[in-house]
Amino acid sequence: MSPEKIELTNVQKTLLLPLWGRSIENQKKKPLLVDPKAVEIIKNMDYDFSGFASQVNPLSRAAWIARSIYFDEKIAEHLAATGLT
Repeated sequence: MSPEKIELTNVQKTLLLPLWGRSIENQKKKPLLVDPKAVEIIKNMDYDFSGFASQVNPLSRAAWIARSIYFDEKIAEHLAATGLT
């Protein structure tokens, strides 16, 4: 399957940043967050992410990952408490 060409507005680009950050984190030697689906989604997009890579502060990326870990844990807790896992 070839990557899908997409056109994004500025708001959509902003919303794509955390997904891109998850994908980048997942490719590290010792990732804090493992999300192969984020990698798959990003790989299947025909989009030039080089602008993100050059403009995003590493501290911002770390904040996305911390927030993602927090929300992933809270969602897992909720699903377990409601018997949905």
